[in-house]
Amino acid sequence: MIDNESTLISMLMADLKGSLMDTMKDVKDLHEKNVEINIYANYTPVVYERQGENGGLLGSFKIEQVSNDLLSNELMLFSYPYFMNHDPDAFIHGSYYWVLRDIRELLEEIILEGKQGNMFPRREWGNYYEETVSQLDSGRFEKYIEKYFRKRKLKFKKE
Repeated sequence: MIDNESTLISMLMADLKGSLMDTMKDVKDLHEKNVEINIYANYTPVVYERQGENGGLLGSFKIEQVSNDLLSNELMLFSYPYFMNHDPDAFIHGSYYWVLRDIRELLEEIILEGKQGNMFPRREWGNYYEETVSQLDSGRFEKYIEKYFRKRKLKFKKE
């Protein structure tokens, strides 16, 4: 039963925050799909074993709450390099033959800016960040929000 304004605000904020978290999970899934399409599907490595979700780039994305108070909630998607495996003997995110033996912190820059070395065939990687932003800007973000508002029986009005 809602008997005061603070109870009403608390109930609404719980629904809004839940909707936002579910939306961010969909954004994370979309981003990971774009990594698969633009990076992983581009070639199959020969020198090293691809790590994927088990210690590779795909497994490094996490949703983090950067602010949370009564009337605001901000979530962001980050890549955490040290969630990735590192095995220089197996050429996984580094090597004893390279100046930098651990490239996990630089991996996204290497991919996005096409800075791969002679170990990798020359190619133009797709920019998975730009692809994700473009898809979200084209209306997908609003569709995600609307889906989770409706799931919680909240009205969604597009302006």
